[in-house]
Amino acid sequence: MNIFIMKDLFVDAKPFAKLILALFIAFICYLLTSLITILIITFVYHIPFEELNLHLKEGLGNSDLSLLRIFQISQSIGLFIVPAIVLNHLIFQTGDGFLTSKTYGLFYSWWIVLFTLIFSIPVIHFFIVWNSSVIFPDWLSSFEKILQEMESERTILTNRMTQNMSPSDYCINLFIIAILPAVGEEFFFRGIVQKVFIQWTRNNHVSILISAILFSSIHLQFYGFVPRLILGIYFGYLFLWSRNIWMPVWAHFLNNAIAVSIFYLSENIRMNMPAFFSQDSYSHPSVVILSAIISSVLVLIIYQEFKRKYSA
Repeated sequence: MNIFIMKDLFVDAKPFAKLILALFIAFICYLLTSLITILIITFVYHIPFEELNLHLKEGLGNSDLSLLRIFQISQSIGLFIVPAIVLNHLIFQTGDGFLTSKTYGLFYSWWIVLFTLIFSIPVIHFFIVWNSSVIFPDWLSSFEKILQEMESERTILTNRMTQNMSPSDYCINLFIIAILPAVGEEFFFRGIVQKVFIQWTRNNHVSILISAILFSSIHLQFYGFVPRLILGIYFGYLFLWSRNIWMPVWAHFLNNAIAVSIFYLSENIRMNMPAFFSQDSYSHPSVVILSAIISSVLVLIIYQEFKRKYSA
């Protein structure tokens, strides 16, 4: 069976079968990429396999920073970028994939996305604090403990990569934390998952919500689930309205880059952030309400722009 017959087979498959194929290809690509990464580390860094295996079992939070970075890069490429590109070719008709769009919108729309994310900081902080304060009933205490351990592990990894950043560390983190996840996760969740769910449900809004839930869940951070869900919904609508995958990629990149930049500036420049953008902005109801209003207006402007563009 050649590649063209396989493509015809998958393009005509049911949406559920496409999702199963997406999971299978993501799993295989992740395994292969992880194996290649382990081999590279073993031979280049001269780390015995047993020692590397111990690092993987205990978590990479206390490992050498270069190892942590390599595995982060490997995960983004193997779990999201490569599978999404393969699936884009296999399950969509030629010209219907997420990488075929030649529409870019007006120049100022890209700036509106930036301002939307900046002015949404207080309301996002509000949801982060609210989500992290969730208390489970006693009968779910064991489940809560698992979630707390997962959250703690992710926090350790984040702190390991963002503390004491030099200018070169900052640039590396922009690549690993902002660029790669933006490209990989948007390719996979918006370019593949969202489009397949639209084929399945015939409902754009339901498909965006489901894709955003899966997007937030894959990060394995319950205490950041709601704010990440909101961002996932925003990215989904950007893709739907713009018909261009690079618009949500841009938004995702900006969101992560803003976070990395705040870490960097707070530690190296020792500057005081304006009250509107400070970590405790969520504690001021008027600031949160203003943030929600400004962000909503900016989102509405983007929607109206693309509505006019495609109705013209």
